[in-house]
Amino acid sequence: MNLKALLPMCHPESVGFSKLVKVSNNRLKKGNIAEVRESYHKRFNEVWYSVFDNYMEGIMQPIPYSRRKGKVNKTLRKLFNEVNGYDHTKNINVCTEWGEFSKSSYKRDIIDNRREFLEKFFKEYRNLIIKNLRSSDLPEAKRNFDAVNIIGQIIQLYQNAISSSDPPLSDYYKSKQHVQNIARCNFIIAIRILEIVLSKFKLKLKSEFKKTAELAVIFENGVSAFSIGKKEINVLTSPIIKTEKTGTQNWQNSYRLHSTTDPAYVSGDFKELYYLHGVAVQKKYWKMAIEKTLKFEDWIKIKNIEERRVIIDEAGADCFAKHPRAEITEKSPHGNKLITIREAVSLEDQGVPLENRESEFQSPIDIKILNYKDPSTGREYNSFVPTHLDDNGNSVEPVQPRWGSKVPRHELTDPDEAMAWKFGKTKEEYYGELVAEA
Repeated sequence: MNLKALLPMCHPESVGFSKLVKVSNNRLKKGNIAEVRESYHKRFNEVWYSVFDNYMEGIMQPIPYSRRKGKVNKTLRKLFNEVNGYDHTKNINVCTEWGEFSKSSYKRDIIDNRREFLEKFFKEYRNLIIKNLRSSDLPEAKRNFDAVNIIGQIIQLYQNAISSSDPPLSDYYKSKQHVQNIARCNFIIAIRILEIVLSKFKLKLKSEFKKTAELAVIFENGVSAFSIGKKEINVLTSPIIKTEKTGTQNWQNSYRLHSTTDPAYVSGDFKELYYLHGVAVQKKYWKMAIEKTLKFEDWIKIKNIEERRVIIDEAGADCFAKHPRAEITEKSPHGNKLITIREAVSLEDQGVPLENRESEFQSPIDIKILNYKDPSTGREYNSFVPTHLDDNGNSVEPVQPRWGSKVPRHELTDPDEAMAWKFGKTKEEYYGELVAEA
């Protein structure tokens, strides 16, 4: 983070301003200033990441517009007045569907005003910010100021959520000059996040920057887009989005649609859409998975391979442990059992064309499940394990690849080897350590 870039934006009478002046001056070397500066940098980054993630969640699951419309409408009318020079006296048009909002925003009142609106809007609220704050001034991992990370992800999630819907809207949530949505107003979100972060260091924004941050109340309270003309104000209410973090630092992929408690996406356009780990799933299978009532005969009916994968990952191995064709080993000396379901997924179920089913590189899929007990509680568990391992204990496909190097492999038949694999160890390593600990 370039702390020096914050100085022109922060009010000099802020309690924490004198400290910011010191730590941002890299030429100061006396005393322990270097350690203080390093500590300040470290904490600033930590606070930035924490605030960013919390804000992300708030934008995707905002307070409903209906509960805060007085506050939001006051801000929109103030914006209307500043751009047009007179008060807005009509009712604000509230839309819950993109098609309805898009139609209202294409009226001549809005279209003819778009250039004048943007010119005044940017001059009043945007230009000073982009002049003083560059992408390189932000913390390294959350640096994309053009999208402020949060913006690109939200738009991507919106569009991902409707990509499998029927019928799709080709222009759904596309950025348009006459429509101000979260993407076009990224500078508002950026300065609002920064304002929250600065408050943790007893710093306040100057009034000329704070007025832009105050516009964030629109998006924080259930509005995902608005349009302003000479007479009209239109708003589009926000969808509710639930996600999980993927752990990657790539801003375009660090969040994905996911929920095991509610629909991952709810809007006026598409009602309820269900996702597990970024994959769209049918509601009936989603419900079976989260309630752990999935049966093999239901699972095998799922045609989409990715949907099938996330459904069984969520449902867990317990759902298949009592399959009628299950082969169960004797209990090992360590109390483990291995369950094998031969040809659980046929070539037909895999969608392999008839003419390719005789290929040596195609085979039905077996399923293996490790049955074990937690030694501390005595509770029994079932967990999926690979069908084949290489000589180093790594999971490999049962069939050698058509191209590339051939890796020696063997079928996993030893329950204790399967247990060791769960911990990334060989059987000798895993049980040797247990003996040593005992």
